[in-house]
Formats: sequence, structure tokens, C-alpha cells
Amino acid sequence: MKAKTLALFLFFISLNLVSAQQPLRMTGSEFVYNAQSLKTVNFDATSPFDTYQITQYDGNLVPIPQWDASASNNSGPVCYVSGATPELTAVFTNCTTDLWIKGVSSLNLEVLSFPPLQLSPSTDGTVTYGPQTATIGSPAMIFSFPSETIRYIEEFSIVWKMCNVNSNNESDWQVIATSINPVYVTYKKPDSTIPFETVLHLGCSNANGLSGPAAEATIVNALFTPFLSTNFEVRRKGDNQVMTYYASIDPDNSCSDLATMLKSPDADGRCGAMAELFNSMIKDLGIGGSNGVAITAMSTVPPNSPPVVPLTNASKAQMSVDAINQFGVDDIELDLLSDFYHFMVKNWSGYAEGTFLPLPGGDYEEAKSSVGDPGIPGQGNITDPRSIFINHIFITYGGKIYDPSYGLIQNNADLANYEDNSLNVVSGTIVYRLVNNVKQYYS
Repeated sequence: MKAKTLALFLFFISLNLVSAQQPLRMTGSEFVYNAQSLKTVNFDATSPFDTYQITQYDGNLVPIPQWDASASNNSGPVCYVSGATPELTAVFTNCTTDLWIKGVSSLNLEVLSFPPLQLSPSTDGTVTYGPQTATIGSPAMIFSFPSETIRYIEEFSIVWKMCNVNSNNESDWQVIATSINPVYVTYKKPDSTIPFETVLHLGCSNANGLSGPAAEATIVNALFTPFLSTNFEVRRKGDNQVMTYYASIDPDNSCSDLATMLKSPDADGRCGAMAELFNSMIKDLGIGGSNGVAITAMSTVPPNSPPVVPLTNASKAQMSVDAINQFGVDDIELDLLSDFYHFMVKNWSGYAEGTFLPLPGGDYEEAKSSVGDPGIPGQGNITDPRSIFINHIFITYGGKIYDPSYGLIQNNADLANYEDNSLNVVSGTIVYRLVNNVKQYYS
């Protein structure tokens, strides 16, 4: 009798163990949830709009589909133009029966719905939802991003659900997965066919919510916010590296263009790279072109000066002779590497016309610190960045000058006024002498 009781006891235990291993059955619907999973989500848009593939800071393209469960970073950014109607395609795996699938999100406290679709699995157990647009509001309307409105959605989250084809009661829906992607919405069509993620992020995050043609000047001012000398918070998207202006004494270590600066480990750039970054932010939000955005090289020729005459070997030799004759010493050397005028960015002291100005820092190509008061800080809060140049590049827009290298805005486009406020010295060909191995520059 005891043996029979023990046998029955073991039978019931085994029965309970088997029951515990069975797939979840939803009450009433008999829908079997058995490891269905979200594989990918692809973001697109209905005609005539499209999404824009994005370039990461390392030069690689953001993969498509933008959400991929198999990827190490499965939440790639998405770029839309304002007015676009998002259209998504989601792929699910391990599906064995016909089922309903839907997606639910929220935007500005409103429910965004990717409506229920009845779908059947393929022979390999995959189910494809979409391409499908979303609806919003009551009565439901197809959702589109508001026209000429910039948006940055840090986490565009969609909760994906399933239930049995024989039931569509809300209580029967089972959450399968949640996809999360950052979304950038530009003002108008980007100038670049494959914009940089850093450009879109700096642009859309700083101008988030701004809209309308009357706001374009306001948008450009907002885009400049991280560049301002009071902020200096221009960071590369991807690794959050602070981007700097001439942090290196050696100009060869500072990048001259945007693509190279974005790839560079320390993200250090020259004026051209910084100007290209800000200009790209404006253009890739869809502002520019006929609206008057321009890259301007600073006019470094002093007023009422004769035109720059290209140097020849003969004229260089004659200039050396003339310099030695003028100064009466033979340790005078000339920097004749360029045919341009040079200028010194503030703040310099000890400057007096017709004298020599010692630069303890060394060669003019390596000059980093101004002599006297600290120089104007550069992007990344670099104190005393390199301060002798043959040109400078900044942006003009809407009758203003924007200098992203130094984080300065001048509320008019008067170039002479900007130079007066920014420069101490504008000179011709650099002449220097060596005194105790210190180069002294003639002013």
C-alpha cells in the first residue's frame, strides 16, 4: 500500500513538472506564446519623402535595418525630413501560428499606434509586419511629422505586441519586445545625401521644436549655442569627445576638414574644420543656399596696402639682401613660405611698429601662446590656442558673423570691424632674427 501511494505521489510530481514546462497559454484566446521574438525594425517613409542614411563619426554608415536584435548596438539613429510620414517594417521570428501584431508608442503625450495586422508565418517561422504607417488622435489620422519643425527624439520607443487571430481583446495581447531608436527630424531636406550623425545631433538637439520660415534666424542662433565661448560644449556623437580648436602646438596634428576631424581620436580641428561643422549643421537642417550662408576667408591684407605680389626665387633672394642691409646684421631670416599676409590673434603685448617681438614659444609655425595677456580661448576651452595665421574661416548668415573656432558672434557683417576687434597685428612677409636661439619677429 505504501509503495502504491509513493508511486501515485511521484506521478503527480512528474505531471506538475511537465505542466510547468508547457508554453504560456493566454486565457480565452488560446494563443501560445513560445519564444516569439523581434528580429529587426526598418524605418522608411512614404513617397515623396525618404529616410537618410547616416554616417557615424568613424566614417562607417549606420546599418539598415536601424534596429537589429543581432547587432551589438541595435538602436541606430534615424533621419527624417519634417512633413514625412514614417513607415515601418518589423520582422518577428519563431512564429508557429497565425496571429495579430501591433505596435504602440507615444509622442508629445499622444498615443501613436501601428494598427493591428493579421499575419501568417512563413515556412521558416518569420512574420513580417508592414510596411505600415502609424495613426494618431481620435478620430485616428495617419501620423506625419509636423512640416518645417525640427525634432530630436532621444528614444523613439515602440512596444510590439501579439495575440491569437481568434481574439482581439486588449487583455489578450502579449508584449513581445520594445524597440528604441533616436530620431532626428530636419527642418527641410538636408544638403548632404548621407549626413554625419554628429552634425544631425548637434543641429536637431539644439534647435529641437523650432519651426517656420520666420524662425530660421532663431534656428541658426540656436545651432551656435554649443559653440559659444560661454559654453564650449561641442561634443562628437558616439563617444562624447569634446571637439577642440588647435589644441596641438603642431598644426599638422589639427585637422583641416570635418570628416577628418570627426575620425581623429582627439577631435582637434583648425578653423576650416570648425567652420565646416557649423556650416554643415545649418545646411543639413535644410537652411542655406539662397538664404545666404557662406564660408568666408578673412581678409588679411592691411587697408590701403599694395596688392600681394607673388614671390619668385629672385625676389626672395633680393628681399634677404634688403633685410640684411636694413637691419645691419646677418642673422636676419625671412619666412617666405607663403605669399600671404599674416595676422596675430589677440591678445599680444610688446608690439611696436619697427621693433622685434620675441616669441619664447619658438617658431611662428608653432606659436601657440600670445605674448602678454592670455589669448582668446578656442573651442574646447583651449587657452592660448595657436595665434599666428595666414587666413581664418568663419560663417556669415543673416547679416551676422559666426566664428565657431572662438565661439564669437558679431551682430553685423562688417569684416573690418571684426578684424579690428579680433586682431592685434596684420603684417606682410614675416621677418625674424635669432637671439640666444629665440626667434624674434619684426613688427
